[in-house]
Formats: sequence, structure tokens, C-alpha cells
Amino acid sequence: LRDTLLEVIDLWLSLKFGNEGKLFLEKLKGVEDVEKLKEVKELIMKARTLGELEELLKALL
Repeated sequence: LRDTLLEVIDLWLSLKFGNEGKLFLEKLKGVEDVEKLKEVKELIMKARTLGELEELLKALL
């Protein structure tokens, strides 16, 4: 499930934020908690900018 979530997150980051989004994925590869990854997925959908996403994730990670 973790690997699938990372693939989904990778796709969302790429579609929403382009190459910068893909670079952001590197920060998430160390996250083992599946529930946190699910929350990250939701935050990606809500965030309007990569900067906004980073701010939202500071509280989560």
C-alpha cells in the first residue's frame, strides 16, 4: 500500500506542480506511516501552490 500511495502522490505532484513537484517527492520517500501518506495525498489536492503544500506538511511531518 505504501508504494502505491507514493506512486499516486508522485503522479499528483507531477500533474499539479510539474518538475518541482517531482523533486518534492524525495522528501516523502522516508515516510513509512501509511496514514501520513494518505494525509499527504489529501493535502496535495487542497494546496494551490507548492509553497502552500510545504507549509501544510510542516505540521504533519
